[in-house]
Amino acid sequence: MPMKFGAKPPKRDGRIKNVSSVFRVAMVPPPAYDFDASHPGIPIPLFANADYNDCVIAARAHHTLRLAVHAGRPLPNISDQDVINEYRTENAAEDGVFDDKGVTFVTSLSEWTRAGWTAAGTPHRTIADFFSVNWQINDELKNALIAATGVQVSLNLPDGLQNDGNFGPGNPWTDADAVGAFFHVILLTGYDTNGPIGITWGEKQNISWEFFHAFCVEAYTVVGNANT
Repeated sequence: MPMKFGAKPPKRDGRIKNVSSVFRVAMVPPPAYDFDASHPGIPIPLFANADYNDCVIAARAHHTLRLAVHAGRPLPNISDQDVINEYRTENAAEDGVFDDKGVTFVTSLSEWTRAGWTAAGTPHRTIADFFSVNWQINDELKNALIAATGVQVSLNLPDGLQNDGNFGPGNPWTDADAVGAFFHVILLTGYDTNGPIGITWGEKQNISWEFFHAFCVEAYTVVGNANT
């Protein structure tokens, strides 16, 4: 069954501060890192991204789980319905009526900061702020990923990667000469010498550095609150 996407074209906002304003991102990072590898047992749900174009909220949910683990809090039991509800609310707010055409990445991050969302029975889950990451500088991306427990990125993915057998373990994304067709937001949890490691469509996803630089269009990380 083909998966879905859900990010609208990038919307630039020059007011967003770079991650270097809050984290040290000029250090030499370790050669490899993966938050999930050092914190086994974190679930990787699909969060209904096979049925809805809700990838932006799915990435938020994955980040929320890891921020809770990093803070030493119990894992929140975020459900598919939590993600669907927030996605429907934000999509309808942007488009006037729910039309399942995705949401704007930066607008959704702003909503997470301002109003928050309800997940695992807890309303008004917010973040303190979010920051841009220069994805063209590998060390900045790596250091931001380590410091902030993940980086969310929007990729202009080639058509076909959403089909079974083209994503997940054993199916790294490496073809940097393909043509981008759909914007898709995922959470990066780590990297190795070959490239970033992310989460999408309920699977861990290896990405080559060449592919990543060819198709990444936006990158942001967040600073959590006590109620994130």
